[in-house]
Amino acid sequence: MPTPVTIENALRTPIRLAPGITRLGGGALARRSDGALALVVGADAVLGRLEQPTGRTIALRVPLRDDGDQHSLDIHAAFATDPVIARLRSLSPSPIAGGGSVVRDGLLLQNLDGSSRSFPFIAMEWIVGPTLADAVVRTIEANDLVRMSMLGTQWYRLVQALGDAGFSHGNLTPDNVMIRRGDAMVVVDYDTASWPGSPRGRAGNDDPAYRHPSGDTPFALERRDDFAALVIAVTLRALATDPAMLQKQSSTPGVGLLFDRADLVDPGRSPKFQRLARINDPETAALAGILSTACERPVDETPPFEEATRAARAAAGRLRRSAIERIASPSAMYEPIPPSPSASHDAGNPERLAPQTRQARLTRLNAMLLRQEDAAALDYWKSSGLSTDESAQRSAGNLIASARDRLAGKQPPRPEPAPLPPAPPAPERRPAAPRCPRKQPSPRALPYAPSRASLNLRAP
Repeated sequence: MPTPVTIENALRTPIRLAPGITRLGGGALARRSDGALALVVGADAVLGRLEQPTGRTIALRVPLRDDGDQHSLDIHAAFATDPVIARLRSLSPSPIAGGGSVVRDGLLLQNLDGSSRSFPFIAMEWIVGPTLADAVVRTIEANDLVRMSMLGTQWYRLVQALGDAGFSHGNLTPDNVMIRRGDAMVVVDYDTASWPGSPRGRAGNDDPAYRHPSGDTPFALERRDDFAALVIAVTLRALATDPAMLQKQSSTPGVGLLFDRADLVDPGRSPKFQRLARINDPETAALAGILSTACERPVDETPPFEEATRAARAAAGRLRRSAIERIASPSAMYEPIPPSPSASHDAGNPERLAPQTRQARLTRLNAMLLRQEDAAALDYWKSSGLSTDESAQRSAGNLIASARDRLAGKQPPRPEPAPLPPAPPAPERRPAAPRCPRKQPSPRALPYAPSRASLNLRAP
């Protein structure tokens, strides 16, 4: 089995032990300040940076498996000719790395007995820039919330571009996303990737902080990224509004930028989900509510990413319109919002839920309303005890009334138009003084003769 030491020995003497570098056009491996090769050792491969005389920079990836990791080699070999990959690379900016080739017999690795054997490596574009995880930490440390918001927008564009092509990464985490200049994003590490007509890659070994708590893989390969994409979208939006929620990643799997594995396993008891339900951004709160419900349901019931984001935008829009209508109503400034009929009816035996229990149940109720599951939301409103909780009645009573109206086919009342200001009084008119008749002058007595242009006449 190849080791980081044997790989480094081969790359240190490329002319004799790395003939694949010559076939790529030559160059030298980047080194650290102490003279050692600047290699990144991962769980599955060793990564080096080849700097060529032409100025081109190539990423060399050497698998840490006896067979060269045949699944990975098949995936990267398909990158060279597949039409789906070519279409993704034609986008500007491209959401995947450029180049891509499998260099067979690229290295000669020394065995313990002194013999050597040939070994492959993978060559691809070297992405200049930080990972998404590093970019988030640096941006928040610089207190640049405008850029944080832009990172959230770029994430939406990246996921949409991959989804339109049917490309599934299979292991989406902020460490597998790089940031190009201009904050454009690109996914890297394709061992778990799949797309229409692709070879079958390895099963995802994603981080528990970005994996569905059930640990299962969705039945459809093209749906594998929906849950992780939703987690990262909530993370980026939340940190742009409330940067104090950032937790720097540790080396322990299951610790993300915002959520831990425990948050996803039991969102009802998660202080982070409770904080997100009160965040000062309706769309982020709505998206977090959808994520909370997805954690509690089977992985195949995770909504497609595009549908989840569209539902969150629609919910935020409804809340904003409702607020505008209340402000526009002249009586809204002086009268409190009346509780729904059901709230006053159910308040006969008022109860008080524990604050954490109430918030968790309200989050779940809100997620149902966002998906417009009005009938289920009304049933949950009664069965969960929210209908008899005074605080819940004040928080969600008007939303429940709206849900009942939608089921009954009623349209929400429109605010009455503001009264027009009274018209100013007409000025008093005095009778005109009589004029003495004057003799009209002849045309010759006019001080000037008007031209056709001054009379705005058209020639026949």
